Amino acid sequence: MPPRDEIDPAPLWIGGLLILGLVLQLAWPAPAPASRAARPAALPAPLASSVLPLDYPQILVRPLFAPARGLTAAQGQTASAALSDYTLVGVEQVGNRSEAVFRSAAGDVLSVRLGEALLGWRLAAVEPGGAVLQQGDVTRTIRVASSAAPPTGVR
Repeated sequence: MPPRDEIDPAPLWIGGLLILGLVLQLAWPAPAPASRAARPAALPAPLASSVLPLDYPQILVRPLFAPARGLTAAQGQTASAALSDYTLVGVEQVGNRSEAVFRSAAGDVLSVRLGEALLGWRLAAVEPGGAVLQQGDVTRTIRVASSAAPPTGVR
């Protein structure tokens, strides 16, 4: 049986009807509903003055994404005091991995890797015998506590 060279007319008729429907839709747009045509557009209500922040200068002075944003001086001192509850007991640098080991006043041991945070203070650097913590623009260098250091001369 040889292949047929005829074109099936059904898809052509369906396509033609779809195109005709599209042309009719574009030629005669739907009328606007009576409720929308009779009523003027409503204006937005003015904002109450209590909604607007009155502290624009503070918004512009402090960077939006600074870690210390929102901390008042009292809160900063509280965070610093809380940091003083931790003792640096050791530092470790192995290849490109650096961490500092802290002990809390309760005796809990916490390991902080480079870039991680402890009470809002980010571990910025690890040095031999110490660590550098940073919070916003404030930087603190902490040395390993002498009582935490291993005894010297005894092997």
